[in-house]
Amino acid sequence: MPMSQGATKPDPQPVLSEGWVETTANDQLRITTEQGRYAARKAASCLLMPKPGDQVLLSIHSASVYVLAVLEQADPEASQINLPGEASIRAGSNLHLSATQALSCASQTLSVGAEQAEISIERTQFIGHLVALQAERIRSVFSSADQIYRRLSQRMVEYFRVTQEHEETQANSSRKLVEEDLSLQSRNTHIISEENVKVDGELVQLG
Repeated sequence: MPMSQGATKPDPQPVLSEGWVETTANDQLRITTEQGRYAARKAASCLLMPKPGDQVLLSIHSASVYVLAVLEQADPEASQINLPGEASIRAGSNLHLSATQALSCASQTLSVGAEQAEISIERTQFIGHLVALQAERIRSVFSSADQIYRRLSQRMVEYFRVTQEHEETQANSSRKLVEEDLSLQSRNTHIISEENVKVDGELVQLG
């Protein structure tokens, strides 16, 4: 709608005009044209958010004035798309998102669903409070891995581990509880203690 008496009265039918954005406040845009100044709103078809200094295309009517498109940006490096309410993007075949520098995503919740996924990242870092993972089978292959835990608890029905070369465990104290049988088998066995060695049982067989 017109904002000043200097603006020409729009025709009964909408007319197109070019203008420049002066200010933006919430959903209201203040536009300057050769005919005058108008208070306009962004049309639903105008996905790019107009900013001060942008050249825009207007639809001027006696009842309303809409910004149909942004023709030229004052600052092309600061583009913004605002979609009120819920929105979705659908592609018939493939959809690609790319950025030359950074691609960020922020939301309260994030949900990703796919039959098959592949992620290739040179370096990654994850920071969080809780990770819950559930899968029928997990296979991991590492050339080297470092894991640091303050406390680690594991519960398994069966546990098999094969070390082809050297295996070493260092601990301040160690304790192993076995309900049934404990078997140690090796070519050579060395038990070295700086103080005491105790073997206790109802029957102790050596040799």
